[in-house]
Amino acid sequence: MVTDETHVKTAGRWCYLYRAIDQFGQVIDVLASEKRDLAAARRFVTTALAHGRRPIEAVATDTEPHRRLAAAFTELAQAI
Repeated sequence: MVTDETHVKTAGRWCYLYRAIDQFGQVIDVLASEKRDLAAARRFVTTALAHGRRPIEAVATDTEPHRRLAAAFTELAQAI
């Protein structure tokens, strides 16, 4: 499973979009969140891994300061 996140505008409001994709390119889970924080990452990883798929292999973020969030994804995935 590969995860990524990006900042998108939906219904006139900016939000963060988290996605989990399997090795075949199928979307496993999606979360739109107003905040880009550990709580949002935890909600996303918990629900994505609840689908019983393979563990997270890669995380893609859009900016350098958020590498800590990528590390949180990896840490949470290993802990669950």
